[in-house]
Formats: sequence, C-alpha cells, structure tokens
Amino acid sequence: MYLTVKEAIEESNKSQTTIHRLCQKYENTKHVKKEGNKYLIDRAFLQEKYPNELNNSAVANNISNYLSDDGLLKKLTEKNNQITELTVKLKKLEEDTIENNQEMAEIIDANMSLNKELEAVSTDKFDFPTTNETPSELRTMLYKALTITGSVALLIVFIFMMYYFTK
Repeated sequence: MYLTVKEAIEESNKSQTTIHRLCQKYENTKHVKKEGNKYLIDRAFLQEKYPNELNNSAVANNISNYLSDDGLLKKLTEKNNQITELTVKLKKLEEDTIENNQEMAEIIDANMSLNKELEAVSTDKFDFPTTNETPSELRTMLYKALTITGSVALLIVFIFMMYYFTK
C-alpha cells in the first residue's frame, strides 16, 4: 500500500523534508512512485526505514486509548493485585515444600537407622538359648529354686545364731 507524503509524515513522525529526501533518493525504485508532482511511498518500505517511529507512535496511541478507559485500568490493577497475591502464595508453598522435604529426609534417615538396629537384633548375633519346657515345668523349677534358696538362707541364719549364742 502506498502512502502520500502527508500520510508518511503522520505515520513516521518525520519531517516533510526527511520524507522528501527519502523519496528523492529512491525515486526510480519500486518503493517510491511519482505521480505528477506527488510522491507515493510504500508503507512497508517506510516502516523498514523508520521502524521505531512507526511502532512507537502506534503503541503510544493504543496505550493512550486504553488508559483513557477507567474500567480497563481498574481491571489491570485487580489483575496486578492477583498476580502479587499468587506470587506470595507460590513463594510460601516453595518454602513449605523445602521444609517438608528436609523433615522427610530426617525421618527417612531415622527410619534407616532403626531398620539397621532391627536387622542387627533380629540376626543370629544375639541368640539366646531356648528351652523346650512348658510353663508348668518352669513353675516347678522356679519353686524348687526358691525352696533351695530359702533353705540355704535359713541354714545360714541358724549357723549364725548358734555361733552368736555359744560365745
């Protein structure tokens, strides 16, 4: 699409002299046409030569249009607040996750230590002799042991008394 010099000035924010010099420089090319006394310049070529100016003016116009709408500004403020809140929540979740991972690592270490102790206890390193006696036989043996212990204690007391009284 071709633009007149006046349209090119408005879109590029360049002076009339600058646009005329550009047109004169590229007059015999496909980018610039001369119809009578008027120059016509290709819009893509103009954007190629002055990209920032065209984009900046269009962006500035769009921004001013959007900012004039109070509803949009309120929505943007709300969205910004939501983003801030979500960022804070995300940071808190990350901290909680790190803390939970550390706790889990400590628990796993403790469990591994307990498992090692359990394996050590459950192996044959600590074999205790087992008896094949029944509970009644164990009671009988316990009574016999207590009877013998009591008899020995009574005998010692008797001997001590005999010794003490004979002096």
